[in-house]
Amino acid sequence: MLTTHARNGLSNRPLQTLGMDDDATLWFFTAQGSDKVREIRIDPRVCIAYADTGRRVFVALTGHAAIVDDRARAAALWRPAQRVFFPLGPDDPELTLLRVVPDGATVWDGNEPLLGMIRKYGKAVLRGESSDLGTVNEIALPGDAASRRTAPVDNDVTMPHG
Repeated sequence: MLTTHARNGLSNRPLQTLGMDDDATLWFFTAQGSDKVREIRIDPRVCIAYADTGRRVFVALTGHAAIVDDRARAAALWRPAQRVFFPLGPDDPELTLLRVVPDGATVWDGNEPLLGMIRKYGKAVLRGESSDLGTVNEIALPGDAASRRTAPVDNDVTMPHG
């Protein structure tokens, strides 16, 4: 899920991660005329959330987004399923890249089998006690996020205003 700052609060929508660089920079496709592009140009702060409900692992990344016009990268990240959104392929004039440079990450790990978690939850409710249902960890990201945000990808980078 991608969360942006909208005029009337926060705006959330699912977005498929298409790539991740060695420095944890994330890449997505989006439409040039989308609300998220307008929102990011005004306020580049975003949150990306991932969930693996089967394993009860949840990750939230905070960071800064930029709109990037890079046809070579778009072609490298292209998957046939994206044609649903961009019928003309990686050269679709409406397609643009969204780059997110994470500043920080938090991981919640429900680190035991479902039956064990149900038991702990039940005991906590019945006894009116708190229970350890997993762990929370702040994750250090590689390098300096501020320098990664401002480093140009190529000559066609469009950085958000604000």
